[in-house]
Amino acid sequence: MFDEGESMLELFGALTNCLSRAIAQMTIRQLDSYEAEVLEMLRSCDDESPAANAFRSAILDIASRRAHLFLQ
Repeated sequence: MFDEGESMLELFGALTNCLSRAIAQMTIRQLDSYEAEVLEMLRSCDDESPAANAFRSAILDIASRRAHLFLQ
């Protein structure tokens, strides 16, 4: 049987993985711009939603990428 909630979680998981790979290729300028957009989207959604969790994950990936670029 089709479980819409489970399918949405799988979709957000896949999207989060794609975002992580994209973030890993960004420059500092791109990270700054993208982070501002993600923070704005995070503010506009429910704190407990799968989308909020995906946005938080993206923020962590951005911070990690920024640290990696700083250390290079």
